[in-house]
Amino acid sequence: RSYSVYVFDRQSGEMVRIIGGLPQPVSRLLYSPDGTRLAIAFNNGSGVHVYETSGYKQLWKSERIKGNCLGMDYDKNGSLAVASDMGILRMYRPDGTLVYEQISEGNKKIYSVSFSPDASLLALGYEGHKPVEVRTAADGSNAFDLLQPPGGFSSVAWSADGNYILAAGSKQNSDAGKILCKWSVRSKSLDDQIILPTKDLIKQLVILRSGAMAFVARLHGFGVISDDKDGQQVEMPGKRGGKKKKQFTEVALKSGLAFYHPIAIADFQKNHDSFKISPDARSVMFSYERYGQAKALFDLTSRRLVTRGVSDTGLIAPRFTANGIDIQN
Repeated sequence: RSYSVYVFDRQSGEMVRIIGGLPQPVSRLLYSPDGTRLAIAFNNGSGVHVYETSGYKQLWKSERIKGNCLGMDYDKNGSLAVASDMGILRMYRPDGTLVYEQISEGNKKIYSVSFSPDASLLALGYEGHKPVEVRTAADGSNAFDLLQPPGGFSSVAWSADGNYILAAGSKQNSDAGKILCKWSVRSKSLDDQIILPTKDLIKQLVILRSGAMAFVARLHGFGVISDDKDGQQVEMPGKRGGKKKKQFTEVALKSGLAFYHPIAIADFQKNHDSFKISPDARSVMFSYERYGQAKALFDLTSRRLVTRGVSDTGLIAPRFTANGIDIQN
């Protein structure tokens, strides 16, 4: 079995190339800053392949990188950093020569990597609550960590001017809205916090040519944050006095949302409690999002879909057991 990458013309939407015969499912695609190279990263220990973009011929490949290669970034000179969820960080020269390989402490999963604009530093985003880590790009040694605030920052990026590091992932506020944090590189302190309009894991941050930042949620949408948009006020908890006492301080967000585009993708997982039918089997209730969020009711007789004010009154839950029946998994 083999896998493929499909290349489309952005203006016309026409498919212009198929890169076939790939060894494993693709985990990441990345064009070099000058657009002359395409790096393809894979799952299941198959590493990375690099192609030139005039005819999409393979230039070099590096195999046998343990785990799934989830993090990848080019610097301004064409060097490529690759990271895997087995805690492996590799640096390659433009010709594919391996410069070094580093292993994270405890093989902690590395989910994203990002070069500073001057290519001197490399920011790493990890799974879980490990802080954002900044390394010296030349040899992979640790430069500093961004310790506050705590939270899950699996996706990282540098601002276009190199003055800030931005990160998001699973960190959220009390309403489960995901939070984007922005640190000053000079002071290594928190500069801004932005509440993103999604409760989904932030999978990727991309700095655009304009200096704005695009973000991609795991399942449900994407958007753009820009410094020229108005921010908002949020309350962030902080400790004061005894162990159980907290104070709340207002934080003025300096950046705002340019736009957010939700993607209508249904996720029917973990929705057993919201899946119900009418006794005559003419109506069915379900949820478009996990854990019973975004409920909908479909009437088979009228062929009408209701997505607002949905009620389960008169509906019955599914049965998993009966005489001679035992449904599992």
